[in-house]
Formats: sequence, structure tokens, C-alpha cells
Amino acid sequence: MVGLSSCVTVSPPTETKFLSSYQGFDKPSAMQGKLVYEGDLEKMSRYDKVYVANVPVHGTTVEHDSIFTKMQGASHSEAKMLADTFEQTLKEELSSSFTVVSRPEHGSLTVRASVVEMKPNTPVLFATGFAPVSLATGEAIKAIKGSYPGAGSVAIQAEVVDSVTKERYFAVIDKDRTGKNEVIGGLSRWGRAKTAFRKWSRQFRDKMESGELTSAT
Repeated sequence: MVGLSSCVTVSPPTETKFLSSYQGFDKPSAMQGKLVYEGDLEKMSRYDKVYVANVPVHGTTVEHDSIFTKMQGASHSEAKMLADTFEQTLKEELSSSFTVVSRPEHGSLTVRASVVEMKPNTPVLFATGFAPVSLATGEAIKAIKGSYPGAGSVAIQAEVVDSVTKERYFAVIDKDRTGKNEVIGGLSRWGRAKTAFRKWSRQFRDKMESGELTSAT
């Protein structure tokens, strides 16, 4: 990824290239590391129908379909399950504000999203390494950044386009990591990913409806 200015062109690794374009991304300081593209948001907010495209998982190798270059510790079936979960979550959240249609059609938006990285929580490792006795400042920072042993993470690339003209209104590249708050609520292998999918889906709904990106959880 290149150095970021107010508007940049992002150059992702070949295996994670998914979006229609990587030009014009911005990194607002208030958005905690998200790379964001914004087009005509006012025009986007006029739509009332949305189609959610099938969510693929990028990072597989052609020779060995069960090996995921960025799916650390995820089996093929787990990766598919998580992609399906993200797709269903998007539909659930968007349905509260839009009519979700079964195919792209005139007057509808299309949401294209892909899971490009996933790493499961390892509850035993994470809970042990992040026990209260080790809550020194440096240790806490490691956990919040997702670098603590056993901490999971998930990353996506997604965009919203007109279903017919393909005009792009919004796109995001983001990564979510397990932080210390996950310990309070308990840990599961893919709990972080599922929580992130819900958060992103709500943010997309709010963005598409009002043009504003919230910190929805």
C-alpha cells in the first residue's frame, strides 16, 4: 500500500484485488484506519432498493483450493461459512432501510463485498496471554492492535455501485482486530469476525441512507 495523502491510489496485493478501482481513496483520521472512497453521496441516498452480490473470499491459491494465503487458520468450509454470514448480515441490516432485491435492476444499488483476510481467535492463548496479571500498558497495546497471541482479525473490501450504470458511490477497505473488550464478553473462534460483519453492515446501511459513516456496533 502506498503512502497516503488526502486522496490516494491504493495498490493492493494481486491476490486481494477485488474492487472495480483503487483510485481516489481517502483516510480520514476520524475513521480509525479505514481507507474510504466517496462519490456522489447525495445521489446515493435517493435509492430505495439494493442488491447484495454474493460475497466471495479472496486469497485462495489456484493449485490448492484449501490453502488460503491470507486465511490464517481457516479451513475452506470455515471461509465459505464466514462469507455467507457476511452476505446474510448485510441483507438483514440493509432490509431495515431498503428493499433488498434478488437481482441487479434499474434504480437499485449493488453492494459488492469480499472477505480478504481472516484469522480466528484462539481463546485459550488469548485469554491466558491477556489475563489481568499481564495488563501492563505495553501488553494492552499489543492486544488492542491484534498482535497478541491468539487475537483474531478480519479484513474486507467493499463498494456500493449503481446496478446498471456501475457508477461508484462508496467504497471501503478495512480491517478489524480483536481487542481487550472481547475478553469481557467471552471469546469464540470466529466471534470477532461475526461482530465485525454486523458493525460493517450497519455502517453501510447508515452510509447508504444518509451519506454519513457512523461508528455503529
